[in-house]
Amino acid sequence: MAACRNGHPLTAATTYRSPADPTPRCQQCRREAVARYKARRRGKPDPTAGFERLLLRLAANGATDQEIADQTGASLGKVTWTWRRLKGELGGRDRTHTVILAIRSRRISLADVPDRQPQQA
Repeated sequence: MAACRNGHPLTAATTYRSPADPTPRCQQCRREAVARYKARRRGKPDPTAGFERLLLRLAANGATDQEIADQTGASLGKVTWTWRRLKGELGGRDRTHTVILAIRSRRISLADVPDRQPQQA
């Protein structure tokens, strides 16, 4: 049996295709996405926002993907997948640009990024 990208079973009765995105999605994924959208509109925090904020903060402080995975206890795959999703969501070209866009969109603040003084030789 086919499965959606989140592992839910895809059947003819549960498959949903958006006009904007022809990738098949299951009804459960669609319901979860709608619930996240409504929660954001009501001002409630997204449950994944905590991990994203931590990832952005650690990256702004100079951590690599492996260091972020080690510090958060997440897998390296989850870290890279979250980066790919954040880049697409924010429109970033690379990690640095994505962090700058996250600061501009107030996902993280400048207080999360330490002042780095240039080293003098």
